[in-house]
Amino acid sequence: MSGKVHSGHRKRLRDRAEKYGFDSLEDHEFLELLLFYAIPRVNTNPIAHELINRFGSLGDVLDASVEELREAGLSDRAAHWVHFLPDFSGMYKEHYARETSEKIDDDKLCEYIKEKCRDVKVGNFLEIVMNVSGQIIFTEELTTYPENIRKEVMTACGWAARNNAYYIVLAHKYDETQTEPSEYDCCMTEEYCRGFDVIGITLKDRYHVTNSSCVSYKKLGAFFENADSLYKSPYYKLILSNDPFEMD
Repeated sequence: MSGKVHSGHRKRLRDRAEKYGFDSLEDHEFLELLLFYAIPRVNTNPIAHELINRFGSLGDVLDASVEELREAGLSDRAAHWVHFLPDFSGMYKEHYARETSEKIDDDKLCEYIKEKCRDVKVGNFLEIVMNVSGQIIFTEELTTYPENIRKEVMTACGWAARNNAYYIVLAHKYDETQTEPSEYDCCMTEEYCRGFDVIGITLKDRYHVTNSSCVSYKKLGAFFENADSLYKSPYYKLILSNDPFEMD
């Protein structure tokens, strides 16, 4: 009799999740449903409650190691199932983004940036997150902090890390009076490269954007990953000499 009661409860919980989504479930109910597939013919409701009470929250249960989950009373099979769920979810999101997000080649990226920057406030910048395949996943307008370079770089790096970036493209918005990168801008590129490198993300390019123009730092020869390459570059000499700025 007990098995039939549990079977009916399992079906009702599965039906509710299928009809209304996981948001309709309490944390312990989500974990209970998850455990259905690792612990057959057992009432997983008290197990779910016990795990959440032991670890503190559903997130903490999912972040627990296999050994910790075994010590909490789960079988080897159930411990691995719970532990691997975040990895399964992350892999799905990565593949979904790769297959459905918009991939833009370098020739079209400038037009994409110009369109996206129309509503960006002058002085701010657009951060573009790309996956390993070079597909755009997210864009976000962020604030610059000229008086606090460290805060500006940390803000950009933090947002990139939270959104699982592999590549980053930055597009800074200027008014029409500043038509080309300054020495300060070039030095900031080095700071950005250094910050992203620490967290394993590549700064692919940086763009100088106004309402009427969009220019790639790399195409200008103004993209520098370190101070040495900046100060030895012909572009830096142009800045110092105030020579007219020319493009190929």
